[in-house]
Order: sequence, then C-alpha cells, then structure tokens
Amino acid sequence: MKKRYLPFLFLCAVLVVLCFYAWALQYNTERIEHTAILRLVGCSVWDYHFSSVPITRIDWGVLEPSETAFRSVLIKNEGCDPVTLSIYAENWVPVSVDAWIHFSTDYSNNSVIAPLTAFPVTLILGVSADVHGVTSFSFDIVVSAIWG
Repeated sequence: MKKRYLPFLFLCAVLVVLCFYAWALQYNTERIEHTAILRLVGCSVWDYHFSSVPITRIDWGVLEPSETAFRSVLIKNEGCDPVTLSIYAENWVPVSVDAWIHFSTDYSNNSVIAPLTAFPVTLILGVSADVHGVTSFSFDIVVSAIWG
C-alpha cells in the first residue's frame, strides 16, 4: 500500500525542484555585479573606514532592480591650494546602460577642500526597477580637483 504513493511523492519532489530552479534562474539573471574604476586628477581616494588604505576601484557588490548602493570614501586634496571637486561617471559599457543605472554623489560642488586634507563623500549607484537585459556593465568614475 505504501508503494502506491511513491510515484506521486517522486513527482511532487521533481516539481518542487524544477520550480525552485526556474525561480533561481530568473533571480540570477536580474542580479548585476560591478566594480567601478576610479580615475583621479589632483586628488586621491581613500577608504572611509580605513583611512590609510588608498583605493582605485569601488566594489558595488551585487545589485537587484530597485536597489541602491552607497559607498563612503575620503577624497584628499593632494595639492597646495584649496580645491573643489568634479565627480562624474563616463565610459559606460554598454552605452545604453545609463538609462537604467544611475551614478551620483552627496558632494556639493561648492564645498572647498583645504590643501592636504580629506573630505568625506558618499558615492551612490542606483538600479532602476525596470532594468532588463543587463547582466554586466562597466563605467569609470572621474574625480578631479579644480583649483581656483
């Protein structure tokens, strides 16, 4: 009598595994992982929590649709004069990805950084809820010190 239920239980187990696999496959195709390269002009960027560690890349980790990542850094004025900063993203690959993925900062363009001092800046990367077809991308973050 117990053997009559085995095919039914086996079929149920197979269906559960297939449903989980289909869900996991969809979940993985929407996840986006990326590390951005920093291009620096007249300044340096340091890890916010370990201020003795210079950084040249930002690891954003894995982002889901509608998710936003924040990375805090210290930007140091390496010059002898006060500066303001210009911070922007460029060289998006593929070119159209910036329609769904947005880079910004909390830096105000009129904040002056004294010589040889560091200023905290939060870098922000947001992924749109309607992102589709993006499994990988790249871009550069340009940080320039502007004298005057």
